Amino acid sequence: MFIAYDSNVYSIAKSAGIVIGRESDIHFLNQLQFLNCRANILPGQEYDGQALSEGFQACKSNRLNERHVLHYAVLDGVEGEHKRYRVIDSPDDEDHKEAFVHSQTLFPSMTRWSLLLRWRNKGFGMVNGTGVGCVRRSYIEEHRGPPFNKMYTRR
Repeated sequence: MFIAYDSNVYSIAKSAGIVIGRESDIHFLNQLQFLNCRANILPGQEYDGQALSEGFQACKSNRLNERHVLHYAVLDGVEGEHKRYRVIDSPDDEDHKEAFVHSQTLFPSMTRWSLLLRWRNKGFGMVNGTGVGCVRRSYIEEHRGPPFNKMYTRR
């Protein structure tokens, strides 16, 4: 399996490019697949159907029906140069002249974590106080705006 991870946040034990793992790590990686796939799991030619079914059942309640939520906000008032918006349930709920839509990505919760993929001591992402959120260091090199600072994931 190919595993991509942010080395500023996580560390992974490896030897000569081959990841050393335990059976519990295999269950963790399968759970990542079960929780994040849209519809299908395609196992290799040799697989244990019973084990796959049990793995899916163990995390089935953590799967999300929707992966994105749209929030609709209408202009609620103006104070000097600043505009204030109010979130409403639907664009059809009330008359308005100005609004914006915010898309939020949802992530399922894991029922277990792997010993394979560990939080890095002083792991970090980069933030600048804007809506871009927490990003990788490589992202900031190609973007302008307020300066970015480290946000530590663990203390």
